[in-house]
Amino acid sequence: MTCEARSNQSRTSREQPLHKGVGATKHALNTFVQWTGCLRSGVMTLSKTFCPQHTEFKMSKVQSHEEKATGAAGGAIEMKLEVVVLPVADVDRAKRFYANLGWRLDADFANADDLRVVQLTPPGSPCSVIFGKNVTAAAPGSVHDLMLVVSDIEAACTHLIEKGVEVSAVFHDAGGVFHHAGTAARVPGLDPQRRSYCSWASFSDPDGNGWLLQEVTTRLPGRV
Repeated sequence: MTCEARSNQSRTSREQPLHKGVGATKHALNTFVQWTGCLRSGVMTLSKTFCPQHTEFKMSKVQSHEEKATGAAGGAIEMKLEVVVLPVADVDRAKRFYANLGWRLDADFANADDLRVVQLTPPGSPCSVIFGKNVTAAAPGSVHDLMLVVSDIEAACTHLIEKGVEVSAVFHDAGGVFHHAGTAARVPGLDPQRRSYCSWASFSDPDGNGWLLQEVTTRLPGRV
């Protein structure tokens, strides 16, 4: 929950009488209580005059949690991809592999009923990966075509190679739109025009889960 403070330039201190002594303390407490109540009602912004009277600011409601979730016009509910689950055979080996790439270790939990959960997050990514013991029924190495976006694919490949990872040569697709399944229609080298979204490389983790690097330098309109 955040508030954005905007100073009211039109009012002057002459319009707001100073409160002294006990009166000032009671006034401050009342102001805080009413302000807190405003905050609880949703996401707020500060503008002009505060929620309580006789102060310099007012809380104006911008968007409640419910409105944010469903959209102002009743549109789609906000959903964010948080985690991708990877099936692995050797949890510690997978943990070492991804940690060696520089991915942040977020968690490594185990309990008495033979469950272990390891979570790591690639640098700059809002989405994490989870693997472990008894976290998925999928066969180890059966996840493919997971995509990692990079701003410089040649530098990214060099980084992976320095970490001991076997990486494919950079390629672009013969169709020029998206990559075909597997290795079909791969053309060696960067996209001739070095267009955003059009240059790729691939690698796998020790279990065979497959990753693609995609170079994105300029986003399409409306993308983040």
